This record gives sequence, C-alpha cells and structure tokens, in this order.
Amino acid sequence: MNTLPGRVILLRRGSFNWDYGLADKSEVKYMKNKFYTCRIKQKQSIFFIGLLIIIIITTSGHQLIAQAVSKVGTSAANFLKIGVGAKALGMGEAFTTQAGDVSSIYWNPSGIASVDNVQILLNHYDYIADIYFDYGAVAFPLGSVGVIGIHFSYLGMPDIERTTIIEPEGNGEMVSASSYSAGLSYARALTDRFSMGATIKMVRENLWHTNATGYAVDIGLIYRSVFNNMKIGMSISNFGTNMNCLLYISDAADEEDSVDLGGRRII
Repeated sequence: MNTLPGRVILLRRGSFNWDYGLADKSEVKYMKNKFYTCRIKQKQSIFFIGLLIIIIITTSGHQLIAQAVSKVGTSAANFLKIGVGAKALGMGEAFTTQAGDVSSIYWNPSGIASVDNVQILLNHYDYIADIYFDYGAVAFPLGSVGVIGIHFSYLGMPDIERTTIIEPEGNGEMVSASSYSAGLSYARALTDRFSMGATIKMVRENLWHTNATGYAVDIGLIYRSVFNNMKIGMSISNFGTNMNCLLYISDAADEEDSVDLGGRRII
C-alpha cells in the first residue's frame, strides 16, 4: 500500500469503536478536500445568515417608524392583502419560508426558483356582501436562466344604484367598483441553498368615474442553512408608488374645477 512517509494515523469509525491504521495519499487528499469544502460552506452560511439578519432588522425598523406615524384610513388597494393558495391559508399565512410552488408569486417570489415544471394556480372566492375575488398565476421554468411567472388578481362586485340626498331611493344610475393587479415575476437559485426573486406589478382601482393607478414591487429571499436544513426567508410586498387618483368628468359644467389630462381630469 502506498503510504505517506512517517506514521500517519487515520481514524475510521466502526459500528461500536474506532479503528486505527495507516492512511494512503488518496484518503488524506479526500479528507483535506472534504474539510476545506465544509469550511467554505460554513463561511457561506454565516455570510447569508448575517445578510438576512441585517435586512430583517432594517425593514423592521422602518416598519416601526411607519406604525408610529401611520395614517389610518388613508391606505389604498387593500385587496392586495387577500391571501391565495389552500396550503398557505391552511397554515395561517405563515408561508414565507415554505413557498416552493406557483403560489410563491404572492407570498415570496424567490420560492418559484424551485419550480421544475409549468404550474398554474386558479383561485375564486365568494367574498362578503356579494364581493368576489379571483386570482390566477402561472410559473414557467427556463432551466439555468431561472423561473418567470405572471399573475392577475381581481376584486369585483355587482353594480349598485347611485343614491343622493335628494334621491335616497336611487336615481337610476348604476355605480361600479373594482380593483385589479397584474405583474411579472422572476426568480433564480444562486446556489443550491440560496434563491432570490422579485415581482413588478401594476395596481388599479376603479370607483364610478374615478380610478387610481400605482406600481409596486415584491422582493424575496430564501436561504436553507446547513443547520438541519433550517430555512430562513424574507419578503417585502407591495412596496411602490402612491396611487394617482384621476376623475373622468363628462359634465361640461364641472370642467372649470379640473385640469385636462387628455380626456381624463385630475382631482
């Protein structure tokens, strides 16, 4: 047997005890490579965990500041808070780190990085007061390039008759209201343990002759650590612009109180 000069002890663990013997060059080289690989993985784990902790602390700080100066009743597009997916809802919406299918587009866009075939999600809710909510999403894996996804959500209601102070029983005019969102997602696994993803979406709400439009992004990370494959995830949802409210006026008598924007008038 080809051994190294001198006495090199190789520990081999048996079923119940340790065996001692001489190690050849190939065994020692294998042990060195395995040792260095473990050290590299440990350093990567420490780096990614530190990065996630910094991001979580930073976003939590901003959230606390926002809560201190929040303007109750002034938020828009609250339909974006309606969750999707039977599994996620069954888990009480604690799905940030568990995301791994097409529903990840909503909960954590980095989760679709693990999708290896085309997946489709269709949801329909009969909500309160005859309100209904529909959500659809598709994820397309592109091999080493990553995974892309698209989604569309819609919150609607039947038309209701408009009432005024003079005509409390209705004037015959029907009023409609709806909200919808559409977006494009992309995710990629940077390593076998770390993936990132993002979604760009357009949000629009309509009420009678008024509509509001805004744009938002979702950003997510998932890291599977070497400590019993524990998952660490982070997701920032619906971070974007203010909703720009526009009013369409058909009555010429009211045009002097508005600004013309090519057929639409800003309030």
